Amino acid sequence: MASSRIQVRDEAGNDSVMVPEEWCKVVVCPGVDCTKPGIYRWEIEMAGVYIGKYSNISRPTQEYRRNVVRILNNQRSHHANGLFRRVHHALAKAVKDGSQITLTILANAKGIEQNCLERSFIRSENANLNGRDDFKYTSETAVEVATVLARVT
Repeated sequence: MASSRIQVRDEAGNDSVMVPEEWCKVVVCPGVDCTKPGIYRWEIEMAGVYIGKYSNISRPTQEYRRNVVRILNNQRSHHANGLFRRVHHALAKAVKDGSQITLTILANAKGIEQNCLERSFIRSENANLNGRDDFKYTSETAVEVATVLARVT
């Protein structure tokens, strides 16, 4: 993937980085309806995998791009602590380096099924960019995930 950054100057004459709309490849798995809540995967060349969930498809398709732009322009996160998550930094580095980024919309799910399916994908995909270092995959979690997967699949 060629570098997808565009260097521009803002109104004050400062350099600013923009990221085009087509900054990543988007894949929608068969049978997935993007108008319904679901699970997505970021695959970032040379960085790893992140699994997330969405209630509105704009989260993975637009909000991550905005966070990447903010990082590349040395701006703070909109969150109260002003920090970005691991996945945001990995995406920004990939854009800066011209590495391949793929967003895959994996499945539809909502409520407790969505939470369980997300955990299952995090485990099965070895999602090294997911930020909950305190999450422990216990036997209770395994039973919960297996129950939901039996209903979803």
